[in-house]
Amino acid sequence: MDCLIYFLFFMLGVTSTKAFGFILNFGYSYSVLKLAELSALKMLVGLSEDASFIKEIKYLSMTKAGVSEDKIDIIKIIDDQTMKNWKDTVIKKIIHAHPNSYRGSIPYDSWEGALKHLDKITKKKD
Repeated sequence: MDCLIYFLFFMLGVTSTKAFGFILNFGYSYSVLKLAELSALKMLVGLSEDASFIKEIKYLSMTKAGVSEDKIDIIKIIDDQTMKNWKDTVIKKIIHAHPNSYRGSIPYDSWEGALKHLDKITKKKD
């Protein structure tokens, strides 16, 4: 009878250890995923800002080269739409890169939402 009790306590200890380890690993995984997401968003915002700066240089160069304002306006519309499509695609890819079990924890579904989330996270750290 004593052996059975010892065995049951042993099994309870093993089960508790496994459950605690699973919960701890889940927490670590979530933290790593959120840090990677934050880093990716910061890099994407930097890329977006650099692209905007390069576009302005492009338009200035086109003006200096004598390209008509109508053509520059058409190119600006195309560039703006291309940038909007890129931003939408990037956010969708970030969301789809998350495992299904984590997707519910993403507080945004658009570029603007991602920027608000990034601002909120950045303000918390300051």
